[in-house]
Amino acid sequence: MPRLATTVALPGYTLALTDGVFDIWTDASNLTNWTFAQTTGAPTLSRIDVGAPDYEARMSVAASEVGTLSQTLTTWTSSYQSRTFTVRYTITTQG
Repeated sequence: MPRLATTVALPGYTLALTDGVFDIWTDASNLTNWTFAQTTGAPTLSRIDVGAPDYEARMSVAASEVGTLSQTLTTWTSSYQSRTFTVRYTITTQG
């Protein structure tokens, strides 16, 4: 799968995601720069090796479960208030 952009550009501003392609892991189930939360049920997050040094993230979620991945943006300024940002990732289902 091709790598997608990990930076949002605004006139005069740059908003960067850290590890927007999910390649940096603390271990096989913990992304280093992202927070995984089990909101409802017990979804799981796992690292998928797609050829060193690249990885993908797999969140396994049953129909009634909810999981989230989030990141605190360290380059945020008050100039971003009341603006909308859209980040897109490909999500596939199995089964």
